[in-house]
Amino acid sequence: MKKVTSFVLSVMLFVCLAVPSFASGDFRGDINYDNKIELADAMLCFQHVAGKVNLNDDTSKTDPRAADINGDGKIELSDAMMVFQFVAGKITQFPEIAA
Repeated sequence: MKKVTSFVLSVMLFVCLAVPSFASGDFRGDINYDNKIELADAMLCFQHVAGKVNLNDDTSKTDPRAADINGDGKIELSDAMMVFQFVAGKITQFPEIAA
């Protein structure tokens, strides 16, 4: 019985660890939190990079984590470009984030 219990727990642990960090869906790119990735999101990201908008401001009603497309912990021009390319249809998904 201990072997069965151990096996079941091992499988459950493996399944839990295999779930990506965005378990509820990949929210990257939806910066304004409206459940769509559109030009407004790309513009918010560009404006943040240019210093015109602060996505980290609690009153901005934005999610700064969604603007970090490449997962490096920073919001940079490359992130804004990827959102814009996604909106323009040049890419169909964002790159995988290393665990």
